[in-house]
Amino acid sequence: MDVLPPLLVFEGLAAGIVGCLGLAGRLPRNNVAGVRTPSTMRSETAFRVANKAAGVPTLTGGGVALAGAVAAWLLPTDEGVLTVVIVAAIGMLTLTILGGVMGCLCRQGRTRPGAGPAHWVRTGGMATTPGGALILASGDGCGAYSLR
Repeated sequence: MDVLPPLLVFEGLAAGIVGCLGLAGRLPRNNVAGVRTPSTMRSETAFRVANKAAGVPTLTGGGVALAGAVAAWLLPTDEGVLTVVIVAAIGMLTLTILGGVMGCLCRQGRTRPGAGPAHWVRTGGMATTPGGALILASGDGCGAYSLR
């Protein structure tokens, strides 16, 4: 069980670095890290835009993994360590997949640029519509995601 928390630290740092570079628009197009779909690999701009949209969930996933590693180190029993590691790994994986989906949707043009008030698009934010749809707006100019 002693190997699991350091493994979670490594995974968290890797996801955090990729998320941070993607969010900053500094992740170079590559075949190892980032949102790598046929549409995002067509150009440097497509790769940058998709990874910028995926940056926040990926960075958050890395933070979840790091928090799980710290919690696992503090627990005295192997069962507790295993439970925390599994929960943190699932949380990181879920957030990373969410980031990939958001990046892919952004790159494929399934967003609605300018949807909602202008300040959502400038500063980023979240709101719900009267119909119950969740609107996530990003400050990268990619637009708003409408998830039903």
